[in-house]
Amino acid sequence: MGVNIILGVLLCVASIALATDNQEWRHVPGAYIIELEDTQDLSTFSPSIVSSDEIRRTFEFSLFKGIAVQLKGTENDRADSRASSIASTATVKNVWPVREHARPNATVHSSGKPGPRDLEKRQDNGSDTFGPHVMTQVDKLRAEGYTGKGVKIALIDTGVDYRHPALGGCFGEGCLVSFGRDLTGDDFTGENQPVPDSDPMDCTGHGTHVSGIIAAQKNDLGFTGAAPDATLGMYKVFGCQGHTTTDVLIAALYQAYEDGADVISSSIGEASGWAGGAWATAASRIVEKGVPCIMSAGNDGTTGPFYASSGPSGKGAIAVAAFNNIEFKKIVDKSVFTVDGGEEVAFTYELSNVKPAENVSLPLWSPGRNNSGCSSYPDTTPDLSKFVVLLSIGDCTEVEKAKFAAAKGAKHILFYNNNAGTQELYLYGVDGLKSASVVTSETGTQWIRSLEAGSKIVVALTISTLSEKAAVDDAPQVGPGSINVMTSWGPTWDLDIRPQFGATGGFVLSTYPLNLGSYAVLSGTSMAAPLVTAVYAILAQVRGKKLAPEDFEALLSANANPQIYNFTEVRNYLAPVPQQGAGLIQAYDAAYANTLLSPVSLSYQDLASGIKSLNFTISNIGQEEVEYQISDVSTASIYALPSGNLSLPPQEAGGLTFSESKVRLAGSASHTVTAHAAPPKSLDPLRLPIWSGWVAVNGSDGTSLSIPYQGVAGKLDDIDMLPQNQTFAEVFDWDAKTFVRVPENAKFTLPAPGNSSTEELPRLRFNLVIGSPEVRANVVPVTADGQAQDTVGQLERYPWLWAPRHSLYYEWKGMIANGTYVPAGRYKFVFQALRRGGDANKKGDWHVAETVTMDFTYAEG
Repeated sequence: MGVNIILGVLLCVASIALATDNQEWRHVPGAYIIELEDTQDLSTFSPSIVSSDEIRRTFEFSLFKGIAVQLKGTENDRADSRASSIASTATVKNVWPVREHARPNATVHSSGKPGPRDLEKRQDNGSDTFGPHVMTQVDKLRAEGYTGKGVKIALIDTGVDYRHPALGGCFGEGCLVSFGRDLTGDDFTGENQPVPDSDPMDCTGHGTHVSGIIAAQKNDLGFTGAAPDATLGMYKVFGCQGHTTTDVLIAALYQAYEDGADVISSSIGEASGWAGGAWATAASRIVEKGVPCIMSAGNDGTTGPFYASSGPSGKGAIAVAAFNNIEFKKIVDKSVFTVDGGEEVAFTYELSNVKPAENVSLPLWSPGRNNSGCSSYPDTTPDLSKFVVLLSIGDCTEVEKAKFAAAKGAKHILFYNNNAGTQELYLYGVDGLKSASVVTSETGTQWIRSLEAGSKIVVALTISTLSEKAAVDDAPQVGPGSINVMTSWGPTWDLDIRPQFGATGGFVLSTYPLNLGSYAVLSGTSMAAPLVTAVYAILAQVRGKKLAPEDFEALLSANANPQIYNFTEVRNYLAPVPQQGAGLIQAYDAAYANTLLSPVSLSYQDLASGIKSLNFTISNIGQEEVEYQISDVSTASIYALPSGNLSLPPQEAGGLTFSESKVRLAGSASHTVTAHAAPPKSLDPLRLPIWSGWVAVNGSDGTSLSIPYQGVAGKLDDIDMLPQNQTFAEVFDWDAKTFVRVPENAKFTLPAPGNSSTEELPRLRFNLVIGSPEVRANVVPVTADGQAQDTVGQLERYPWLWAPRHSLYYEWKGMIANGTYVPAGRYKFVFQALRRGGDANKKGDWHVAETVTMDFTYAEG
């Protein structure tokens, strides 16, 4: 644990916590998951309420009995009304709407099948120098021979290409990937009916990459998975295109438990932060039965605090943050060049988004090292369409340089990097450009010198197949080891700490489907969660037993190392707890820990809770007496909500004081310490400052442990969840080139039902500042004298349960949630958000905002 060194810089950082509309959060209209009492017979469940042709899927698991339905609402009997009636049925325990879930959004940096000598053989001579393993101390446990043998790991993902030699080459009993199934079929898009089968073959890549992080066997690229002797199971929940749905996900999760998985891992979810959703509830139940559910924290880090992912928001589920790799692996293209007609010399280059459509071999031309290429070229410049143009990176943007070169006819451009290695490049809006790539600084400098000496260089640019790539060691990215900016922030709306800790998730090399290149480098919390899952298998092997979820979490959390802050830039202080939890896991320290800390974390909630003190217990499970020093390491407070100027607030951070600073414990003894909160006082409570840090516990035996803590120096329930001034309708003003608000009684002609239109339609907008257990979007008729009537329904895909904070932009064409169109007339839109812990039957527990009244007619069909 690294927090025994207290940093001197304690800043409060303003978070740009802007929520955005995300269509991947949509409910499937009329689709619900209905959980039944254990005594209910599925075959006789209220046929008068749910007909057999409305059932999408049945669930008969030890932890869950129920059905997923597609209700057929009518104009007089809407699907949402039917769902409410079903929820009140005596044998119904829960009703959840079915949501659409996007496939994991990890970033694919490069892919291909490099030659056998392109990378150092890390597994040779028993040495493991693979960056993610070194960062997390997996290398030390592997050196002792621990490989996760005997542990069954279930993955819920896009499938796995088990044909891959590094993944065993087969599927079924006796294979590395020995269990699992396909719950969707390849043609499933989330909009059609799943066609399950027994073959979880991957057709998009994510699940194969995750599988290799855990259990890749020895291969020509010189790495292995962290737990190569574990047994894998794959539950495929996506087709080859589109998304998946909640009923598919929970079926996979419960099935993995039924099939005897020792640990379950998934990287699927959307922003929520609520423990009550179907996905989170399923994870919580499985954890309660002793099987850890390890899930990625999500990749919405730029959205700021209070954006925890849905699945790991469940009680006991683990959300995993991603940290930047200390090394950078890259799979790049390779080709050849000649100098003055001599022998061909190999070089590597990284393609941009502008990829060559044909093979070319052209002379190299450069404006020279004294010409930056950031201005118009002189009239003496040759026709650059006859050359490959070599330009340096720097001084101005690559797009600007490309445009100046293209103005003289350039079709193919090679940039040479101004740092070590190559870099990713994206060029848009450059007319006539056919290819653009990046070579290393060494290659570019060598070519410039040769050109200055009068040599003629001919460069070949080829359309490489996936098997004609090269794998290279490249320079580490900015802030190696720091928190990856993609990691979604917590806490949850129950103010539980999420993520709990993290692992390497930036620029991770692993396996990929054979037809997509065999290997790839990806980034995301999706890459961190499987590494933590593999560590579970190793720790279970070291400690000689399957670990209870709470014991596994406690070991990893207490021994993790907090890392430096990285959001808009890398800073020289520790990242806040809601961004990284306990920090980067240290597997070796956790495996051999002789001191335990409980609880795993301390949450002082918000100011309304009145919590001023919490206790934690130090347990010496070793045989020798140890003296422990206890201290506080606070770090940057951060605003959850922006307001006005986002400049840095005062330099103040919260912290803790303790009932004692020193504890001496004999072997097998325990002691409880009280930690008193000292939240910051000068910050704006309406912007919800989150203060955080770690209780550092350092033992005389060299033990260095910590407990993460956090609190909110404001009151969540004091926040206006639906600001009226941020709730309105708007249209685009072409003269002003911006959206303008719609005035009272504005008139609109909507397209005929089911038709499209080129007319300007109203765009509804509201901002949900705080997440809500239920959000309603009511369409309310208004009489000629301005009297509001009862709602005729809600906007399509509402009500929205367990909603994250977000801003909504909704172009309305007259349709409501039951799929019908409202009659022409005068309407306004009334948005309602239920507060945390609120009672839906109490008017005062709802926050309400509404638009102006508008008149709507329909065009003729």
